[in-house]
Order: sequence, then C-alpha cells, then structure tokens
Amino acid sequence: MKKNKIIHVPINAYLNDKTEINIREYTTNTVSPWIEHDFFSIIYILEGTGKYLTSKKKKNIKKGDIYFLNCGEPHRWVPECNIKNISLRFNKNIIRSVAKLVKNSPILRHTGITRYASGKTLGFYYLSLKGIDAITIRHIFLQILSEYKKNEQSCIEIIKLKLAEILLFLNRYSDANPEKGRQIINDVVEEKIFRAADYISKNYREKLTLKTISARHEINSDSLSRNFKKHTGYRLFEYLNEIRIQEACKMLTANTKIIDIAYNTGFQTLSFFNKVFKKTMHCSPRSFRNALSKKV
Repeated sequence: MKKNKIIHVPINAYLNDKTEINIREYTTNTVSPWIEHDFFSIIYILEGTGKYLTSKKKKNIKKGDIYFLNCGEPHRWVPECNIKNISLRFNKNIIRSVAKLVKNSPILRHTGITRYASGKTLGFYYLSLKGIDAITIRHIFLQILSEYKKNEQSCIEIIKLKLAEILLFLNRYSDANPEKGRQIINDVVEEKIFRAADYISKNYREKLTLKTISARHEINSDSLSRNFKKHTGYRLFEYLNEIRIQEACKMLTANTKIIDIAYNTGFQTLSFFNKVFKKTMHCSPRSFRNALSKKV
C-alpha cells in the first residue's frame, strides 16, 4: 500500500548561489514516491523501461526518451526494470542563458522553455529518439556529464553551449519528424487540455461534469474527453478521482471523519468515495488510516 503523499524537494537540496546546475547519472529499479521540486530538470533515459508519471500525464519510459520537467510538477518513476538516466537540474539563470543562445529557435516554443524562464508551468514535455538521432543526443548528454565531473570553472559555460546544442538538435529533429514532434508541440487543443487539468486540480472539491469543464474551456465535450486521454494518459474522470484520492490520503492523517473527507474532496456519497478509494489504494480509507497510525 502506497500513500500518494507529495514530497517537496527545495532548490537548495542540489543548487545554491554558487552552484546553478547539478548533473548526475544514476540507476533506479524501485517505484519512487511522488516528488516535486523548485528547480528545472531535463532527463535522458540511457537504459530501461517503465512509466513516468506527473499530475497531468503518464508515459511509457524507454531508451532514448528525453523529458523536460517544470518546477513544482509532481512526478514519480514506476520502473519495470533498472532505469539508467542522466538528470540535469538547473535554476532559472541557466535556462535564461541557454534561451538567449537559441532565441530564434522554435524549439523554445515546442518544449515550453520560454514558459520555464517566466515561471509558468504546464506539465512536462518529452520526445522519443531512435537510431542515429538517439546516439547523437546520448553522446551530447555524456559530454555534459563528463564536463560536469571535471569541476572546473569553465565547465558551466561549456555545459550551457551543450544544452543549446541539444535544443537546436531537437528543433531540427521535430521539423524532420512532424509526427513525432507533435509529442512535444504545445498546440491550441493541448493548451486547453492542460488548462482543464489545472482547473480540475484546483477545483476538485466542486461538482465537476464533462459539460461544465468543456464549456469553461471552450472545447467540445467529445473532443475534451478524447484529447484529455491522448495528452495526459488519463481519462478525465480517472484524473479527477486521482486528485481527489490524493487529497483524501492527506486528510486521513488527521482525525477528520471519513464521511467529511469524502464530501470535502468532492464525492457526493460515502459509498462511491469508498469504492474509488479502494480501487485506487487497494484498501479501504479506514484500513489506510489504521496503517498510518501504526507507523507513527
């Protein structure tokens, strides 16, 4: 049984005034807790398979994938085997410097880098590479890791150039592979889907319907339902219930009555709350609370 508690990682866990970028190569084979952090990151998958989840999307992980993750975006790993990756963590100063180097590149729009620099966050972006393209990007990431390990003053500037090289390469790749570039291009429909997801995560206590959500975001109900699954990996009400159950788990740590928790998280009946909770957490709310009390 796993509690969907989000662990907050502050920026000073990896970065400070003197250290604006942190890079490491590591392997994981265990399901991680939900985590959010105050820094930006780009993750390149060297080996392994599994799933990568955020509050708005879930995607299958495979060799050659690149993930751009925003500040404050809850996420977790669900490995099927050992996942080996290179993780780049950096603050706004780094991404602003890189943005200036490639200011005329459309990839800034594709990956949401301009929103990163302005502090606006809308989920995460990814691209899957194969063949010579994957080998090229892998080589650049390994060069970045090698520079970082040298621990020399000039390394940061070289890393910035390498980051710019990655963005320019991905821009060329998405232009040459439009069917794959759609995975990261933020079109009008995708923008509406993410705004709908943000609205749901902030208003989960309300009585939400497909009709009211689609009307609010000026999108046809059928299109909303179809594209929500396409862009996030969740069915709309699956996503809503996931948010509600996460909040219920937090409330179960206190002495609040279970029926009050059900109503306060947007469920209309206690029986439906119990049904959804058990389906999601594989136990009843009461059993979940009892298990928590034993750990204290």
